[in-house]
Amino acid sequence: MQWLRRVGAATLGAVVLFGGFLLAFATVILVALLGKDNPGLRLIIPLLFGHGGGGVVALSAMGLPGWANEQEKRMEHIFKYSASLLAAPASHGE
Repeated sequence: MQWLRRVGAATLGAVVLFGGFLLAFATVILVALLGKDNPGLRLIIPLLFGHGGGGVVALSAMGLPGWANEQEKRMEHIFKYSASLLAAPASHGE
């Protein structure tokens, strides 16, 4: 689970996008199969895509709190550093 905490915003967004695509694809297949007279066992295909997409979205959502905490610590450090620079006397080559 440690690797999931190091996931960046772009990767996390791509994973959620892929999971959403799988869920949308499952919905399209399900609608197409329900239009047939006897879909039978072919309904397993959209179920597999739907479970896969839902799992991908859930897995990425589980890693989001760790990533958000790390970003919050970074922003707090940047705030403290910039506040210390602004409070320091201007002695930088003037």
